Amino acid sequence: VAVELGLLVPPITIRDNLRIGSRQYAIHIRGTKIASGQLYPRQLLAVPVENSAGKPSGRETVDQATGKEAVWIAPSQQQAAQRMKCAVYSPIEVLVRHLAEIVAQRAAELLSREQVAQMLEGLRGVAPSVVTEAKEKFKIGQIQRVLQNLLGERVSIRDLESILEAMTDELAPKDGAEAITEHVRLRLGRRLWRRYFAEDGKLWCVRLHPELENRIRSDNGDGANLASPRHLQTTLNSEVTGALGRGLSLLRKQGRRPVVLCAPNVRAKVREMISHSQPDVTVLGYDEVDTNEVKSVVQVGSDNDSENV
Repeated sequence: VAVELGLLVPPITIRDNLRIGSRQYAIHIRGTKIASGQLYPRQLLAVPVENSAGKPSGRETVDQATGKEAVWIAPSQQQAAQRMKCAVYSPIEVLVRHLAEIVAQRAAELLSREQVAQMLEGLRGVAPSVVTEAKEKFKIGQIQRVLQNLLGERVSIRDLESILEAMTDELAPKDGAEAITEHVRLRLGRRLWRRYFAEDGKLWCVRLHPELENRIRSDNGDGANLASPRHLQTTLNSEVTGALGRGLSLLRKQGRRPVVLCAPNVRAKVREMISHSQPDVTVLGYDEVDTNEVKSVVQVGSDNDSENV
């Protein structure tokens, strides 16, 4: 997680709990239960991946780290599962992968203000002028909020120097954390989308139809429907979530990462709409993707969703 996101994970305590089942585990953050799962210590978890030739017989389950269908198998079935091109994990690997996924999902709330202050002091030895300018222009809490926004969408904050340079470039605290975050994302550019490329060298995604983008844009706080009734906003949110859910399921069935590509001025709103129901989905704006190798499995939001656009 530290390598991928640039977040130093706080200490993790492991303890026995007799109040849960003997094969169960639970993950808590600051005393609140976030996730749970079940392990079979004498078995292995086989997870079909892209191009897998089926799956072995066994105890049907779900891989908690990815949400994919999986099977608990006996150790004697490991070679057969691997011949089917399934990924095979030990119970400890299953637990650690789930834990890492939860930490990545909750990275924003794990980034404390004290940790941000330590990161700034660590960077001071490398780029003192950048840190000085950033601290003169922004409060620690404002920098923390921008970094949390980035982590909330799994954007790495390892290159803190570039992030601070983008923040201090023609931006001021009055611009607001969301606007500053969008500016930083644009400056990070290629580093945002390169990691979502498939093995075939293409960025597979779901696109939004222009009609739906126009409706979202008009409800985004800068259009005529700024004061639209709450029930209409809820209806639009449900429509967007449902339409994207159908498209994203196609990507997942193909073993691809769930990525949405849309107009820049609705990107943040789309992400907000689906963040609770689909926290693992990446939403990119057209201006953030500098490549022609984009393939959409479906364009959603019109009367007739069109596939293979």
